[in-house]
This record gives sequence, structure tokens and C-alpha cells, in this order.
Amino acid sequence: MNEAIITDVTRMQRPKVCIAALQGGRTIRLNRPQPDEQVLKSIGGLLPGDRVCVEWLDNPFYVPPHVEDGTWEPMSFRKLERLSKIELIDVLMPGAARSVEEAFGHEWFRGARGNGAFRPGEGARSLASVLARDVRVYQWFQSVRVDFKDACGQWTMVPLEDLSVRRHQVLCPDCVTTPARISRFNFNLRNEFWGREVLLRVGLTRPFDAEGQETACWLQVTGVYLVGKKRQHFA
Repeated sequence: MNEAIITDVTRMQRPKVCIAALQGGRTIRLNRPQPDEQVLKSIGGLLPGDRVCVEWLDNPFYVPPHVEDGTWEPMSFRKLERLSKIELIDVLMPGAARSVEEAFGHEWFRGARGNGAFRPGEGARSLASVLARDVRVYQWFQSVRVDFKDACGQWTMVPLEDLSVRRHQVLCPDCVTTPARISRFNFNLRNEFWGREVLLRVGLTRPFDAEGQETACWLQVTGVYLVGKKRQHFA
């Protein structure tokens, strides 16, 4: 069965991107070859909710927590249709965890601003859906951060790396700062994503050294979906 539903299209160090999907009830990542922005351009773009056909094989040499890694055949990739955001939520909701801890286990330590670090080489998965509340999404210098609560506690300053949202920051006329006008990017983030009942897509980064910290896999948000509310500006 080669059909899959794209769940995450995530910004990495340019030009690389991370693409993840649900295939036959299993979360997979198109890891080898590494997708990049040229791949996205060649297929006419890609968004969470796209139903696709792709040949994917499990990678027996994955390194936890990135158990979803696998090999895919670019020539097999074909887009079939696109689910609405509401339909995508309906797909993701049954498997959603009540907390980050339920999804990934207890964090190794917290960063200075409250984000979670997880120990490399451990863990049963690196991608999940989490039910959250009191979600705040905001611009932090050139990055985007998310504060939220889940069933086990509060998380702050978690990076948002949803590629479509981050592209708005540099490509959308309403979100870009120019000499003639001030960006409305932060206003649009608050207007679109702040909410009490939210489904978050979350993931763990590849191991890297944050300044003054141990090498760790850091928590990031890869998608924000308000339950019962359609996206407008970031549709």
C-alpha cells in the first residue's frame, strides 16, 4: 500500500526540508534521499493534508528517537488530492497524545527559556500529535515560538518550523517588513493560532549543540490546528 497522507512539511537548514506522513496507520519520514526545496518545487509544492502515492521502505539502521526514518523513491511520488484542515484533524485526532511526555517520555532537561531537550539514542518516536490548550504563537526576532499547556504541564518558547508558516515571513506581502510598512506577521500569528483547544504536531530535532547545553534532540512544533476553526491567512 503506497498511499499516504502528508502530516508535516518542516523547515530545516536551507535548502533541506523534512516530510512526514501517515501510511497504513504508521508514521513515516521521507529521509533518504533527503528532500529539499527543489524537490518541493518539482512536485508543485506540498502541504499537510496532501494525499499522495509514494514507495517507502523502512530503514533498519535508524537511530532513536527517529524511528520513522526510511528510504523513498522520488520517481514514485504522486499527489492525488488534498484534505481540508478539518479533515486532516479528523485523521490525526484519534492518535493524539494528551501530553508531550505521553508522546516522547519525560524530557532530559529544559532549556533556559523552557523548551524541552530529549536524550539522543533513546525514545520510541520523534513525531506525534498532542492535545494542547492556551496556545500562544508569536514572532521572536527572526524565529516563531509557541507557548502551550498540555495534560502534564506547560511549555514555553518552543520553535515553530511549519514550512508554510515560515515562508509567509519572507514571501507574503502582508507579513514581510519593507521600508514602507511594518510587517503584520506577528498580528497574523496571534489572530490565526491563539486558542484554548488546539491540536499540535510536534517533533524532536536531530541532535545538536545548543549554546551552553548538552547535545540533545529538542522539541519543536511542526503544525498548529485550532479545533473547530478554519485557517484563514495561513490556509
